[in-house]
Amino acid sequence: MDHRRILTGLLFLGLAACAPRKRSAEGDRGALESPAAAAVLRRVLEECPRKKDARGLTITVGEKMEQASPEFEKLFDSPELPLFHYRRLVAGAAGGKVRIFDEATGVSPLILQISSVTPLQNGRREAVAAWSWQEEAERWRYEVLELPGGGHEVKPLESIPIAPRNADQLSRETKGMH
Repeated sequence: MDHRRILTGLLFLGLAACAPRKRSAEGDRGALESPAAAAVLRRVLEECPRKKDARGLTITVGEKMEQASPEFEKLFDSPELPLFHYRRLVAGAAGGKVRIFDEATGVSPLILQISSVTPLQNGRREAVAAWSWQEEAERWRYEVLELPGGGHEVKPLESIPIAPRNADQLSRETKGMH
């Protein structure tokens, strides 16, 4: 079981390693769990092509994919996508592919990550967020505008490439593990 936790950590670090390094705000937990960050993650979830395939959801914050606070997680809990806590996720190899799944249920959750939220000017922010499910993932940079009447408008700016999960060295090394 310990090898699964190590694999999970390495997989998550691999996702984080694909992120551009010019952004700041990793350490600002308040910005990562702000209303602006929640608006970005709602946009990511709304546009995620795998939302209908997933049977659970995990929310992470920061480049190192730390578990979000319970208060922030509650904003995304729903009967359609129940929350799976990050600490319960493990990785394992099945059919030559690495999968991340909930240790108790075996369900592969959709993982949302808000990597950074950086203030710019005039109520604007720049945010980077990603989703992953099984071997698929996407990362985007967004502009977040604070609306005068409250709320946020989230505009995608650019896609940020992520190496395919099962094309890396870790996946090749785990193909023999069952």
